[in-house]
Amino acid sequence: MFPKTIAILLVVLISSRSDGGKPQSAQDFLIDPHMPGVFVSFEKTVSGQRPIFQGESTKRIVLSLHNNYRFPIAVATFDLGEGQVGITYEISSTDQSSNAKVPRGYSEEVLTMQEVTSGSHLSFSVPANHLSGSLYLRIPFELGLESRATKGGAAPLHFAVFYGSSLPPSAER
Repeated sequence: MFPKTIAILLVVLISSRSDGGKPQSAQDFLIDPHMPGVFVSFEKTVSGQRPIFQGESTKRIVLSLHNNYRFPIAVATFDLGEGQVGITYEISSTDQSSNAKVPRGYSEEVLTMQEVTSGSHLSFSVPANHLSGSLYLRIPFELGLESRATKGGAAPLHFAVFYGSSLPPSAER
């Protein structure tokens, strides 16, 4: 009798799911289902800028990190001074055979997790030499839902990627 009661209870619980048991689609999470959840776009180039760190070019590429999710994301930022925000990122190369030195990305000691709300974007700039040739950026971010769900532990990291080869010809690296 007891196993039969459990089986009936399980059938009732499964059939009473609020989503009707249907798999969720991209439209449940994304504002524009034709775009990734988080993506980076080119805005403009700015010349004559003071390098933040030694070895950086004086030309900067201004990019936007877009949140296409229906919930917030969080990204690690730091103050560059003069009202500018820096964002942490890694730099990698698509050319694994090259012996060229890959510049270091930004990974500051003092960071602020900045929320990027649903449908909004965060503008930031990187030195032009960080996107030259075969280089690309990997920008770590956290999903707002996961941050709250992992109380007391680190949230899983996700990455938005932007390739230097995606820059328009007008960006003149």
